[in-house]
Amino acid sequence: MTGGPRPLHDLAGHALGEPSLVVSVRSKAELRAALAEARARGAPFAAVGHLSTYWHNLSLDGAVVADLSTYDREVAFDVDNGVATFESGVTLRSLDAALRARGFHLPMHPDAFGDTLLGSAVANGVTAGLGMMSRDFLDSIVGFELLLTDGRALQVGASRLLGGRPGAVTRGLPDLRSLCFGAEGALGVLTEIDVALVPAGWEARIECQAPEDRFADVLSFAHGWRRRGVLDTLRWVWTRAGQLTIHLSSQVDARELEGRVERVCASLPAWASPQVSTLGDEYRRGVAPGYDAKWPGPPGQTWRGGRAQPFFGLDSVIPYSKITEAYRWARTVPIDAVHRRVACYFGPDGVNLGVHCVSASEAERHAARAALEARSPALADFAAVPYRPGLAWRHETARRADSATLSALEAIGRLLDPDGRLNPGVGLFSARPTPTKELGHDEHT
Repeated sequence: MTGGPRPLHDLAGHALGEPSLVVSVRSKAELRAALAEARARGAPFAAVGHLSTYWHNLSLDGAVVADLSTYDREVAFDVDNGVATFESGVTLRSLDAALRARGFHLPMHPDAFGDTLLGSAVANGVTAGLGMMSRDFLDSIVGFELLLTDGRALQVGASRLLGGRPGAVTRGLPDLRSLCFGAEGALGVLTEIDVALVPAGWEARIECQAPEDRFADVLSFAHGWRRRGVLDTLRWVWTRAGQLTIHLSSQVDARELEGRVERVCASLPAWASPQVSTLGDEYRRGVAPGYDAKWPGPPGQTWRGGRAQPFFGLDSVIPYSKITEAYRWARTVPIDAVHRRVACYFGPDGVNLGVHCVSASEAERHAARAALEARSPALADFAAVPYRPGLAWRHETARRADSATLSALEAIGRLLDPDGRLNPGVGLFSARPTPTKELGHDEHT
């Protein structure tokens, strides 16, 4: 067991701390050994991958860190039962490529970065991104194995509970999946993940440019298409101008897709001049040049210290009843940034709202990032749920949660991680960081 490169910052420039040991993990045995080393040192434990994103979700000071970047093999590919199993260190882009090579695909891309690990996406319970109109990413996760700090393996998923083929049965038995979604690594380390096989379809993209902010028109359009599975992605991005992007896919054939594109274009706002791109068989297989646009590389600083242009931001899921107010807040919140991107990913049940910024220098980025994060509690006025709580949202999330719920989560955390060793200080399964509201009689009833 050897040391490795020291994490510096995440993409946004948050200091992650200096770990006591970094271990490259290639097998479950090596992962168990890393957990045992953390116990022997009395040190916290955390798992990392290719990069750490900008939600400030890691605290690595003094920790034993397992680098899962090479823990990325295919374990099983069961077409008959409609499920494939991969090690948790596989990246989302590599996973999608492996699926497309066999005629399947990842129907939802929950992160902007293809370098995000599958295990990280599951542990953070992501709820938004490309494909949000069609499917929730977590719908595709039918089971997984969770390694506890004492080395025991916890099987999650109804089929896994009884030793069956993962994914054959997903309901009707106690299933801990949703409890682990969003636990942020505080309950265990994901090892093997079962992904439902969804056939790759025929795809097309519609893009509309707008020199003025046309959010009201886009919201009206979104209300008209709030039907799961008809559209794939409906995204509005405002920088110094606006861009509406609609991604469509068909499980039938190219002709059916063409008819659907025509109907969607006919319903666009009057100002829209749609540019339609039909994505052919090479795109379906993930080998077309245009496919790369779906998986942009990391635009910031990886945990290993590699540099590109860093940016920072906040993401949250907003109900439709509050999205107009929240969007206005995102457009006008007073932060000093060279570039501000406000992005809305619409889904049938809510809207993912992102504020993504770039500043001219490290000092300016630090000041602007701190100012934005200090204002994040204002999102509570819009009934926001954090896309990823991390450290930035933890106090606000705990403040809004009721005491009974937090007590239950803390009890589960103590049961699975009695020493509080796993990714401490991040999730809601450890001791609450702030006093929480007590439920009154009216709230119970």
